Amino acid sequence: MKRLFLFALTALTVGQTSIVQADSYLFGSSADQAFGNALVGQSPRYHAQVVRVLGFGYRALSQDFGGVRPTPLRILIKDDSIASPLTQAYVDTLSTEKAYLMRIYGLSNTEYNKIAAIAFGILGRETKFGTSLKYRWKESHQQEIYEFKLAKKKLGDYVKAVRTADPWKFFAAETWTVKPNSRGLTQIKAIPGTIAHYYCVNESQLNDPRITAIATVGFLAESLRILKNRVRNRDLQYVTQDNLFDYVLYVYFGSMRQLTNPVIDYNTGEVVNETATPSRNLYVQTVHKYMRALAFFEHGGYVPTIRTKYACRIPGDN
Repeated sequence: MKRLFLFALTALTVGQTSIVQADSYLFGSSADQAFGNALVGQSPRYHAQVVRVLGFGYRALSQDFGGVRPTPLRILIKDDSIASPLTQAYVDTLSTEKAYLMRIYGLSNTEYNKIAAIAFGILGRETKFGTSLKYRWKESHQQEIYEFKLAKKKLGDYVKAVRTADPWKFFAAETWTVKPNSRGLTQIKAIPGTIAHYYCVNESQLNDPRITAIATVGFLAESLRILKNRVRNRDLQYVTQDNLFDYVLYVYFGSMRQLTNPVIDYNTGEVVNETATPSRNLYVQTVHKYMRALAFFEHGGYVPTIRTKYACRIPGDN
């Protein structure tokens, strides 16, 4: 049966079904759509925080996701069930480290604000803001997990060695390693090199919400760069400036294969490959849910110029 493979550009139409990726699933068209009205909240704790930041000259983001100029940021948590010393330290770090992280990754003001929101959603998705029993068990059994992964891999290597009569598939030095375990509050395998070099931190510190916050932003910033290259090289015209950040998580959680153009079987009219659909992805849906617990406030002034080449300090310490 002959197949004709068609590659979608801005939209793909099959019969009466259209696959269109235009508006942002995560962020909508405004901060109010993404997070809800920042000035509406029943919590006395949240109300006191809002009064405080407004008194310092900050404005609530509503129709935009930040000004053109880089500006100081304050992120507040609206939901009392999520607010804790850990989550407060996390969002405070996302706020105070904005100038440093924007500079070392070359992010625009709006890009940083959106990455910060996604980073918070990941904290909820991966470890339920540090309260997950699975996360606590994994952190206390790192060596056992590593040994189990290695044993499982070596069993597979043994089968390959026997099947191919090639003992090196079992005995070669490079076969005796496995990927590192996921660590910390957002379950990342390694701190991005730029973050490790700039802040002088390591994976053993990933249970500190301040270290996890900057490491997660670093991973997302690198994922954004990879995504932009992928969109350009694969001509993914359904990924636009408006919905770009919906697809960053596909790089982050290792599903780049889905960042491709749809392929149609001409005879059946069906899409025959797996493509990214953020609104149907459970991981993206959960991140979206937790993002809505946030409110963003920006100051009208400039972020101070960062002249220090290497910080080598705990995030938040000036």
